[in-house]
Amino acid sequence: MAKVTEDYFDSSARKAETVLGWNRSCVQLGLHERRTGIVCIDNYQARGRHNSVEVLPNQPFQGVCF
Repeated sequence: MAKVTEDYFDSSARKAETVLGWNRSCVQLGLHERRTGIVCIDNYQARGRHNSVEVLPNQPFQGVCF
C-alpha cells in the first residue's frame, strides 16, 4: 500500500484515498512504517470495556442474588 502510494501518488495518502478508495489513516500508517522502518503494532485487545474488578480492585462486590 505504501509503495504504491509512493510510486504513483507522490506519497499522498489523500490522493490514494480518492483514486483507489483506501482508508487514508491506513495509508498514512504504512507510509510512516516504510519511512521509519518501525512496524507499528495495534493493541486491539485493550480496547472496549474493561472488567470492573480490574478497574475498581478495592470495590466490594455487590452482586444480585435471586
